[in-house]
Amino acid sequence: MNAAGIALFAIWLAYGFYRWRVCAKWREEPPAIAIQRIPGVALLWLVGSAAILLGGLYVVFLMGGFPKEGIAPWAFPVCAAVGVVFVHGQVTAAALLFVQASRT
Repeated sequence: MNAAGIALFAIWLAYGFYRWRVCAKWREEPPAIAIQRIPGVALLWLVGSAAILLGGLYVVFLMGGFPKEGIAPWAFPVCAAVGVVFVHGQVTAAALLFVQASRT
């Protein structure tokens, strides 16, 4: 793994911890979503963010953003942004399901 890959991993991991801390406040003040709708909203976050990740990385691949040397300089911010959207969706979905489990 090259330095760009390690940097992307660190960005995504750091954002995941930040987002989890933000979502942890939902234990005291749950989001304004009906408890019956939480599984559907969480599923949309899970599947939607995964689709954005795979689609975004595929577009970067098609545009030549992943040469043998690693990640092209223009592709780094695109991959970072797509990965942050994915992490945001996954952590939000997990937090929503945690809220539902604690409320039922």
